[in-house]
Amino acid sequence: MKPQDYHKNLVCNRANIFSKSSFLSKSVLWELENKTPKAWRFAPREFVASDAMAFGSAVDCKLLTPDLFGAEFTTSPFDSFRTKEAKEWKAEQIASGVTILTDERLKEVGKAIESIESHPIAGPMLDLANGKSQSIQTGKIKGVNFKSMLDFVESDMPYLTDLKTIRKVDRRTIEKHSFDFGYAIQAAIYRKLWNQNHPEDQRQGFRFVWVESCAPYEVAVTEMPESDIQYGEAAAVALLDRLIDCTQSNHWPGPFDDKVAEIGLPAWAEGIES
Repeated sequence: MKPQDYHKNLVCNRANIFSKSSFLSKSVLWELENKTPKAWRFAPREFVASDAMAFGSAVDCKLLTPDLFGAEFTTSPFDSFRTKEAKEWKAEQIASGVTILTDERLKEVGKAIESIESHPIAGPMLDLANGKSQSIQTGKIKGVNFKSMLDFVESDMPYLTDLKTIRKVDRRTIEKHSFDFGYAIQAAIYRKLWNQNHPEDQRQGFRFVWVESCAPYEVAVTEMPESDIQYGEAAAVALLDRLIDCTQSNHWPGPFDDKVAEIGLPAWAEGIES
């Protein structure tokens, strides 16, 4: 399967996660962290590509699968999309799954890649001659099909690698980004699926290559602590157990598990005198 078919062909059946044709991903599982089961089941997150997401995908594709870049990204031949011809062209690109970049944004993608390739650690780590990029893995966790797409698997190394774009490369921003987007869960699931499929090539660590989405496009390489990966695995199992219970009972509770909740004034109001 080609990377561009990954999201289209391996989808989650939210009504029955045990279906043979259903595949859970970290991102779909992570939705349950901030949703009720009812909202997860009946109101899936609609994918709307932001400029930041498009930039990250472009960097990822051009660096790791350069042969596919021309089929997935393009620049506009129009100065604006006000004319009928320009609007029709734009609609055709979107309908075919092609992401439109401005000439300036394309230059910024190139600068980010140059920064990665010139980094003393990240450059050799993501050298296409030394490993495999966009490696799709499938497997089972507690009887449920899961999928993952590893950005890079470096040959003869004990870790797996994921590429991330970020607003600013510093400890506080990376820590917050990792928490907000459930990267410990990602590391746990991706490693588990890889190790299931490769008993002769077990990986222990999980590293991230971070590159800023704006100048000066600074780069950093970090490794997820083992304790965090273990936390991520426990968190993933907790979320999965909830989905399993809902699926087996066909009960998808809303807020407060559909029970009466005792709610009064906010905590900050307790000390207010009448």
